[in-house]
Amino acid sequence: MKRYIVVFLLMFASLNSKIINFEEQHYISSLDQSKFKKGRLDIREDSIGLSYDNSDKIYTFYDDHISMQDKNETKKINYGDKIELDLFVKLIKLIYAKDKNGIDQYFSFVNDADLIILEPKEQLSKYIEKIEYKKLEDRLIYLRISFKNGEWIKIDQY
Repeated sequence: MKRYIVVFLLMFASLNSKIINFEEQHYISSLDQSKFKKGRLDIREDSIGLSYDNSDKIYTFYDDHISMQDKNETKKINYGDKIELDLFVKLIKLIYAKDKNGIDQYFSFVNDADLIILEPKEQLSKYIEKIEYKKLEDRLIYLRISFKNGEWIKIDQY
């Protein structure tokens, strides 16, 4: 009986999660090269999981901390120690959960037809030029983060 309950709970948890496969391109201006990675986001009610193909690291973002797991260990990371990861999870929540909570302290929103542009405020404007993303219903068409040093990251959902 317990086994059936566990199976039911796992099925219910997977129904309440959203799996998003994506391809990431990172342009490095100093090398004039792009790196490509494929990954997966697992968006759940209480957390967001991030993993990349060909990597044994799994990041799980909770409200109060980040868990990084690899083959050997699990580490707990505080958001205060990694502002870039804090911004990442807030962006994901904004884009996929339509939750603007907290992101407006870092960015101003500009809507240009179906394109959304986030312009960085004060401290981030030293590093980030802008963030653009476009969605069609629940599907991300693309997300592009442009940095001041000429580098950029583009993410396409597939």
